[in-house]
Amino acid sequence: MAMALAVAAAPLLAQSTPDTTRANVRITVPATLNVGGFIQTDYRAFADDPGNRYANDFYLRRLRLDVTGTLSRYIGFRVVPDFAGSKVVVTDAYADLIAGPALRLRVGKAKVPFSLERAQPSTTNAFIETGATLAIAPNYDIGAHVLGDLLGGIVSYDGGVFNGAPDGASLDDDTDDGKELAGRLQLTPFARRTDWLRGLTFGAGATHENRAATTAAPQLPTYKTAGQSTFLSYLATVTATGSHDRVAVYGAEYGGPFSLLGEWVQSKQDFVSTSTATPPVVTAATFTHRAYQVYGTVVLTGEAASFRGVTPRHGFDPAAGHWGAVELVARYDEFNADDATAAPFIDLARSATRATSRTIGLNWYLTAKAKIVANYQYTNFTHGAAGGANRPAERAILTRLQTVF
Repeated sequence: MAMALAVAAAPLLAQSTPDTTRANVRITVPATLNVGGFIQTDYRAFADDPGNRYANDFYLRRLRLDVTGTLSRYIGFRVVPDFAGSKVVVTDAYADLIAGPALRLRVGKAKVPFSLERAQPSTTNAFIETGATLAIAPNYDIGAHVLGDLLGGIVSYDGGVFNGAPDGASLDDDTDDGKELAGRLQLTPFARRTDWLRGLTFGAGATHENRAATTAAPQLPTYKTAGQSTFLSYLATVTATGSHDRVAVYGAEYGGPFSLLGEWVQSKQDFVSTSTATPPVVTAATFTHRAYQVYGTVVLTGEAASFRGVTPRHGFDPAAGHWGAVELVARYDEFNADDATAAPFIDLARSATRATSRTIGLNWYLTAKAKIVANYQYTNFTHGAAGGANRPAERAILTRLQTVF
């Protein structure tokens, strides 16, 4: 449970030195500070892995503090450090200037507005690892954007300018003068209703940037499986130079104990490969990568499914006959790299150009603040092995204990 600390304004924020010619000046500003966070402890194992390509291990996937607050009704802030892996990475760090629900200016590091699943809090994702669409979507980046809700939440918008992160990546600084424009528009046409149509949602997002990468800072993405194994990467001779455009289209429905989400993402980017020959041979190409996912969930114990997860009617209490809430989830997703990504851009003996996954899982919500998750994800590949053969399928068994405080 988040710890709310009210910072009283009664202590002076500013006060002049008393004298006999003027009254004392006192400025008081009401402020609030909320400190919370969450821990995600995972176990990752792999079935049918005779070559020991993967390691079974326990690990902290996320260990975050979440510090939010206001300095007045018009100024808010958020800072979220992540301590997983015994190192500190700041995910969110921004300040908001708030005109009202319809208009907010956010400056700092935050999630890039683009796709629906990316916008979802990590604690309420339906699966332990996100779908293939987020492999080609930006993650956290630094910039300035405006966002808000209109018509009582029927229309939501978020758009601005950012440094420009590679596919699937987060960014803390920039290496060139180019900046990325990003935005997302979402419609929830029945948000004011109380029936099953209330959760029906449609949206689209887009980004655009002109990159000027160098060999010292090539700004190249890498693409990973649910087991966090890299299945596609570019050769050392490649840089991401030129235009980079993304588009996302999605729809979702949250009605009663059921939810359904579909998302499609395309990333189109210019690359240059410079050979080590003398004189060097420069090859330019534009690649279009696409990914999509479809997933459904059903809460077997009858509670309502939502974008913000599931709240059990009764917390885990066996003595009282209460066991929390149980949710069944299933997903199909696919990543397709451009067919032209072979040499001199990638090595088909090491990189796959297609990854197709099928995932089933069970979410057990012990309370609104604690859940146990188990996923089985089967992924097969096109290319990625010696001679350009298909890389062996990955059979990942993922489990998680999540606690929110």
